[in-house]
Amino acid sequence: MRTTHQSSPKRNPGLWALSCLFALSLAVHAAPLKVMVSILPQQYFVERIGGDRVEARTLVQPGQDPHIFEPSPRQMVFLSEADVFFRIGMEFEEGLMPRLQSVVPDLKVVDLRDGIELMPMACEAEGHEHGHAHDHDMPDPHTWTDPALALQQARLIAETLSELDPDGQATYASNVRQLEQDLTELQTQLKEAFATMPGRAFMVYHPSWGYLAHSLGLEQISIEVSGKAPGARQLVRIIDRARAEGIRVIFVQPQFDQRAAERIAAAIGGVVIPLDPLAYDYIANMETVAAEIRKAIEP
Repeated sequence: MRTTHQSSPKRNPGLWALSCLFALSLAVHAAPLKVMVSILPQQYFVERIGGDRVEARTLVQPGQDPHIFEPSPRQMVFLSEADVFFRIGMEFEEGLMPRLQSVVPDLKVVDLRDGIELMPMACEAEGHEHGHAHDHDMPDPHTWTDPALALQQARLIAETLSELDPDGQATYASNVRQLEQDLTELQTQLKEAFATMPGRAFMVYHPSWGYLAHSLGLEQISIEVSGKAPGARQLVRIIDRARAEGIRVIFVQPQFDQRAAERIAAAIGGVVIPLDPLAYDYIANMETVAAEIRKAIEP
C-alpha cells in the first residue's frame, strides 16, 4: 500500500521578513521613553502621567543639596541616551546645560518654567520694609510648590510625552486628567485651609516656599541671606522680627545645615521643623507642608 505524505506549506520568504519587521517594530515601540528630571517631584509627575511607558530618573537624590549638585558619570550616560530632559531651573542646571549641549546636542530639553511668571528669590536683608529683599538676578526656581503652577507643568509634561510617543497619547491624556483632578482638589483644600489667615507670616531657613506663600496670601520670612548663613547683626534682626510676629516655628530643609535655625529657635523659645520641597510624593507632601504651616501660624 502506498503511503501519501502531505507536503508542508512552503514558507513565503517575503511574508516571513515582513512578520519579523512587524515584531521588531512592536518591540521598538514597546520600549519606554527615557526621561531625566532634576528633582523628585518632577519624577512623580512624569510617572503619574507616563506610567509604564516611561523610564524616569532623577538627578538630585534624597539628601543631596541641589545648589551644589554634580551629576554622576552614570547619570551622564543616562542623559546621553534620554529622549527628553525636563529642567526646572535649579542652580546646578546652569552649569549642566553647556555640557549637555556639547556632549548631547540632540537631546530634547524642556523647561518646565515656560509660561510661568517667575518670582525673585526672597532673602532677609537690612533696610527693607518687610525685613526681606529680592535678588532680581536670581529667580526663585521653586515653582512647583504652588499646586496651580504644578498643574501647568504637568500639562506640559503630558504634551511633551505625547509628541515623543504618539501611540501613548490616549494613556497620557487619561493619566494627566486624573492628575489634574488631584492637583485641583489639593489647591482647593489649601485655599480653604488658609482662607482666614491672609498676611500671616512663617519663618524658613531657605526660601523654598515663596510660590506657595504667594498663592495662599501668606508671607515667607527667610533666615538665609543670598544663599549664605546670616551674620551676627542679621541674626539679631531676625530674632527681633520673630518675636514681633509671635513666631515660634522655624521651617528647615533636610538638605541644609540647621544650626543657624536652631540658634534662632532657642532664642525665641521655638522649635525647628523640617519641610522638604524635594519629596517624591507631591500630593501627600504638600498636604503635610500645609498642615505644618497652618499649625505654626494659627493664633
